[in-house]
Amino acid sequence: MYLQILAAPGQAASPFLFVRGTAGKTTYTRVEKKDILFAQADGNYTRLFVRGQTDAYYLSMNLGFFQRQLNPNAFYRLSRSFLINVTYVEAVTDAEVIVAGTALVIPSKKSKPSSRTSID
Repeated sequence: MYLQILAAPGQAASPFLFVRGTAGKTTYTRVEKKDILFAQADGNYTRLFVRGQTDAYYLSMNLGFFQRQLNPNAFYRLSRSFLINVTYVEAVTDAEVIVAGTALVIPSKKSKPSSRTSID
């Protein structure tokens, strides 16, 4: 579950949101958008990883919908499965991106068909 504090028309979007806490179904925790490390798709749900939290929050929305709630200049869609906060990127290799100490695999491009074909 997720509760967005909406701004009045003409005002800037809220810098935070409320998510259902891991302790109980009726507890909502305030999460600063700038503290979101990354989000991971989980079917029709999104797992939200936040700075200073050991457990992920589950949001009852898909990753694409959640992405539209965030600043596109601060968040990058790494793949269909991951949305990362570029502020917390520590390193990038050919195979992975390190976000706040967590390695996220970069999907490889589909391999091109070989230019050589074997004839048996």
